[in-house]
Amino acid sequence: MRFPEKFPEDDTALADFLRQHRHAVPPPSPDLEDRIMEMVAISQRSLKAVPLHRPNWKLRLLGTGAIAASLIGGLVGYRLLTPSSLSYAELSNLEAYMETNWNSALGETSSEDVIVMVN
Repeated sequence: MRFPEKFPEDDTALADFLRQHRHAVPPPSPDLEDRIMEMVAISQRSLKAVPLHRPNWKLRLLGTGAIAASLIGGLVGYRLLTPSSLSYAELSNLEAYMETNWNSALGETSSEDVIVMVN
């Protein structure tokens, strides 16, 4: 690695430090390529020796059944928890109740409301 001859003034101390403490490049290993190729061959042999694990068909069937049961359970639960529609009589009774409570909360009670609340 070569350093340029001219540095800005603020980098001269850094450049001097790096020049002073640079490491020598190690000599090339003559058998490095042979070692790399040998390790590649070993790793390929070890991959061939270990078969890939394929999931068991029973496990797949169990997973599919669990998903189907979850979906059916969710649909049935949704249908059971959905409130049914109210009849006309129930709706009118609910409306009268809400109106009476609203008027009572606001302090607006008429004589008709008092008669309804007493009955």
